[in-house]
Amino acid sequence: MISEQFPWLTTIVLFPFLASLPIPLLPTKGHKAVRTYALAVGLTEFALIIYTFAQYFTLQDSGLQLF
Repeated sequence: MISEQFPWLTTIVLFPFLASLPIPLLPTKGHKAVRTYALAVGLTEFALIIYTFAQYFTLQDSGLQLF
């Protein structure tokens, strides 16, 4: 199954960094666009974390998971 081979933990760690790259291109008047973009990225990251841990993390497995 592709989802078991997907590097979820790497995605969770790198997503905020990659999402921050277009911030200098956003309009700076009032900083509202930057705040809205940052909120959207943060909520997307949170949803990704919740989904990943709910679907693929098991408490009974003591080994490394989600890598």
